[in-house]
Amino acid sequence: MRLTKHTDYAFRVLIYLASMPADRLSTVQEIAGKFDISRSHIMKIVHKLAGAGLIQSSRGQHGGLRLG
Repeated sequence: MRLTKHTDYAFRVLIYLASMPADRLSTVQEIAGKFDISRSHIMKIVHKLAGAGLIQSSRGQHGGLRLG
């Protein structure tokens, strides 16, 4: 089975967030740096995952991402 890069990156984001403690928020910049993926690609993926309810996102200076 073949996966698109978009799907591969989405799985990477979900796996990364699942490996973090539940009380810790991760940032888009952190994830982009970890996997050497452009920040804009991660932003698109995070937007879709948050819309589907798979992750929770919070905005602001102390915002971030966590598994939904």
